[in-house]
Amino acid sequence: MRRIVFAASVVLTTTVFNFWIMMTIMPRHTSAGSGTPAAGDVNGDGLVDIVDPVYLFEYLFQSGPEPVACAGGGVLTIAQQEDLVSFLDGTKNLTATMISSFDIPFDPALTLIPFDTEANDFNDEFDVSASVFSPASDGTYLLATQLTFLTDSSTPVTNLVAVLYRNGSQAAISYETTDGVAQTCTVTLTTTIDLLAGDTVDLRANIGGGSPISLSSASQVTFLKITRVR
Repeated sequence: MRRIVFAASVVLTTTVFNFWIMMTIMPRHTSAGSGTPAAGDVNGDGLVDIVDPVYLFEYLFQSGPEPVACAGGGVLTIAQQEDLVSFLDGTKNLTATMISSFDIPFDPALTLIPFDTEANDFNDEFDVSASVFSPASDGTYLLATQLTFLTDSSTPVTNLVAVLYRNGSQAAISYETTDGVAQTCTVTLTTTIDLLAGDTVDLRANIGGGSPISLSSASQVTFLKITRVR
């Protein structure tokens, strides 16, 4: 039942969102020092992202602040409407993956995960050369990662650990234990974190003992997804 209600809310929000910005012909107020916001930028922060439909939803149903006016008569193209929906369904999340598999050594120190390719980095926030995310603006971010290790009967039972770092300090941690039977072992970590513009976020991993274990490079099973939610 909750899924049906949520799906209906997404459709309703998207429809009303487009209606609102089309009706906003005359500017009411603009972002300070930035001129009139682009079509779709209803919170006036200079970006068109997931925050905008959430902002409008809160205005319509939770007595949130009034949206700002948009440039160009506020008319969204079909492609722009699809982009906004994609922010809600997750297909436009910033996603970092690896080009090739990587061995996690048996080492007490945590190893930086070398995410060396990316998608949907619209604000140039992920540095593939350093495997570091640095937000362009203050906000609350949802970070979801999955690391899939390739294991088999020769892999000793051990802990596989994933740690999210913010500005060089641990911010979140997750781990799984191999069973010495399955061919893969997956560690997942999902958290929300408040970040300031210029903060740094990276992902590191460790194994509890034994020989090095290979980390799969398949983008469907090893990835880091980042979305600004507020």
